[in-house]
Amino acid sequence: LIPMAVEDSVLDPTNLQTYDGEPELITANRSSLLRIGDVRIKSVCAWWDVAVNTKKGDSSVLAIVYLSYEGQLYIHRIIELKGEIEQQCKQVRDAALEFKLPKICIETNGVGAFAPPMLLKEVRGLGIAVQGIHSTQKKSEKIIEAFEIPLSAHFLHVHQSVMSTKFMTQLRDFNPSRMDKHDDFIDAPASAIKQLPIAIGAGIQNKIDGYKSWRPHGESIEIEREMA
Repeated sequence: LIPMAVEDSVLDPTNLQTYDGEPELITANRSSLLRIGDVRIKSVCAWWDVAVNTKKGDSSVLAIVYLSYEGQLYIHRIIELKGEIEQQCKQVRDAALEFKLPKICIETNGVGAFAPPMLLKEVRGLGIAVQGIHSTQKKSEKIIEAFEIPLSAHFLHVHQSVMSTKFMTQLRDFNPSRMDKHDDFIDAPASAIKQLPIAIGAGIQNKIDGYKSWRPHGESIEIEREMA
């Protein structure tokens, strides 16, 4: 055990929300809807942080993160991939089929540059897109930007299966001033979160009796435009 001051923890894992539901695809009237329990899913990102030589301490990780229409984030799976790159591609394909993923994003820094064409061979004809993305942002900044606000606002949800991975330990031990290579289980979901769009739920509109905002030109504005 290594003593550590509580204030050294940058990201507080106690603010995480846990769940155990699985995504359900509902198709009706030629349209499809994905739900986790009663939550409607707006978007999903699967991010593969590639590593081959795991003896150096790096882990090859696939993170699957969902975004709801209300702006809630759901880290659904963090899968540690094993074996050579060809074997890892088959594991990524299996995960894509299981969770009906429309696209796989691959970090092409380093050895990841060789992964997109190899994965394309595995998913060809399945309607699954493969996108290679070169990351230029400093890793510590990316992790803080991805996790800090969702954690403090209590809208970051983690599946029960993720709790048994190295995610919790790496999140608790994360410190931008003492970065090491043991951060793949938080780096991959952080990259996935950064790829997702920002969603703001409708929520409850604020109303104050007797309040009405001032309009200098009345309630309506007329605009004339000439189109060339």
